[in-house]
Amino acid sequence: MSSLEPMLGSPDVRTYWLWALGIVGLHFIPMAIAFGPIVLALGVACMANAAVGLAASSMPFLLIGTADGLLKVLLGGWMLLSREPGRSAVHSLREGPGGK
Repeated sequence: MSSLEPMLGSPDVRTYWLWALGIVGLHFIPMAIAFGPIVLALGVACMANAAVGLAASSMPFLLIGTADGLLKVLLGGWMLLSREPGRSAVHSLREGPGGK
């Protein structure tokens, strides 16, 4: 028995994957500073999805994993569609933080 088992749950493959999905969601939170509120929403949604999977052990991982992938694809698409027309990431980097 691991000393982290009471906190993290049983050491099975499903639990490890759910924690990995939750940590990926967590890493989106500080990225929201640079990439905007959609990334913050993505991070919170991914962490909530992983938490639901951890709490509902009878829920199939396929459902949680598919939901996680859909969240990332849909919110990533939203980010692409909501950017200013004709403006690329390269232009943003060249202009600097002030946009000029």
